[in-house]
Amino acid sequence: RLTKPLSFADCIGDELPYGWEQAYDPQVGVYYVDHINKVTQIEDPRAQWRGEQEVMLKEYLVVAKDALDARWEMFQVKQQRLALAQEEYQHLSNVWQDKSGSRTSLHSGSSASTKYDPDLLKAEIAETKERVSRLKRELENMTQELNYKEKGIETLREIDRKMAESQGGYKLDEAQAILSELKSIRKAISSGEKEKHDLMQSLAKLKDGFKREDARAQLQGSRGSLVNSNLSLSKPCLDAGSQTDITGVFSGGRAKLAEKVKLNLQYDEAKRRLANIQIELAKLEAEAWPGALEADRDRLLLLGEKEELLRELRYVNPRKRSREEATRLEAERHRLEEELQEARTANTDALTRRLQLQEKRNNLLRQLEDTTRLASYLHTQLKSLSASTLSVSSGSSRGSLASSRGSLSASSKGSLSSLSFTDIYGLPQSEPA
Repeated sequence: RLTKPLSFADCIGDELPYGWEQAYDPQVGVYYVDHINKVTQIEDPRAQWRGEQEVMLKEYLVVAKDALDARWEMFQVKQQRLALAQEEYQHLSNVWQDKSGSRTSLHSGSSASTKYDPDLLKAEIAETKERVSRLKRELENMTQELNYKEKGIETLREIDRKMAESQGGYKLDEAQAILSELKSIRKAISSGEKEKHDLMQSLAKLKDGFKREDARAQLQGSRGSLVNSNLSLSKPCLDAGSQTDITGVFSGGRAKLAEKVKLNLQYDEAKRRLANIQIELAKLEAEAWPGALEADRDRLLLLGEKEELLRELRYVNPRKRSREEATRLEAERHRLEEELQEARTANTDALTRRLQLQEKRNNLLRQLEDTTRLASYLHTQLKSLSASTLSVSSGSSRGSLASSRGSLSASSKGSLSSLSFTDIYGLPQSEPA
């Protein structure tokens, strides 16, 4: 090819992607250079990438197999529901045909002499027919979905077998097939990881921005304080009024300095809390693998299908059926009740653990949002406080300097105006005789 591949997934055969180079050293032997990250290593990066893909593929195959088994069991339960609904529809149709002339029925446990209600029977027939149609549509959709999933899992198994047997590179068509399947796998199982990565990246940018703004504000505050101190201490001789102004400025500055120190402590505490929450979220994401959520969802759907079948079995009236059918339905109902009880007992701990993890994750996300909002607010307060301190200090120093200059000029002018002519030139001397 004319261009180098951008990643290991795009490589064919023994190619290395863009940024990687194979080199040789007489003492070490063959080694590999990653020019992008500026690191060297002895291990073959292609073997490392292939090993990571094999591990990820095997983990996904286990979860996909569990989800497929649950889907097949759900399909079988839905088939049982369809067969039961069809039997019920056929039975009601036969009752309608047999009893439409005599106007009597054995409907709903009533005696043979009870008057027949045709409207109620019509409603039951229509409801059963609608349920049969709905179950047929659901079974058709599930059949297509199961066939598609089986083909996908079989393709992944073939890829896994080839990856385990192959020690070198792949052919072009094999590499393209592996690339397409692995891309679909990554897209299916990495939604939670992508969300976590984006969240961490945005928080890191926010944290860096906070640090830069805080450093800039502190630098401006320190420069302003230095300039103000130079302006305030440039004139050693000030009058009493200017000294009172400086005392007020210093007392106000101490109050603002104490408030700034307090805000800085709160801001540092908020940043530490943000870091701790990020660590807790990373641990939870590592425990709750995104691919396992699909298997849990399929198990819950299977339990729901079994509960629907049990409800429909309980709805069937044994008096409408023969003794053999009633006995068979009763045995099926007891068996289904036992299965549901065992499934609930077995899945209670796992589902409780999942729910606890999800609740803990939601709480951490809420804490992360609140702490981020608090850190943003504290950062804004620190910036405004630094700016106000700088402006007030510089203004007060300029006012004190102007007042001192005014007092000096006024006092000097007053002193000069109080001098008399004799104070300046002395008494006139008498002429000698």
